Amino acid sequence: MALNKIFSFFLVAVLALVAMSQGADAATIPSWCNCNNDQTRTKKACSTAGGNYDGSSCGLDHIGKYNAFLMSCSQQNSSYKCWH
Repeated sequence: MALNKIFSFFLVAVLALVAMSQGADAATIPSWCNCNNDQTRTKKACSTAGGNYDGSSCGLDHIGKYNAFLMSCSQQNSSYKCWH
């Protein structure tokens, strides 16, 4: 019985953390992004992030790739635009 209570508490705690991490600004994955409509910068950022470059935008299927793409655009002094 005590084990069930501990497990239930643990499950509620994990679900609460997951819910808090999914804020209004959370990225929707998969996403497609570009660096200010600049194909050269987009291709470079996509390659750095490990995304799927299609000739004009970068397909990003993991949050780590998404974050790496945004960082690469920023390092190239470029803004970014993403959609899903």
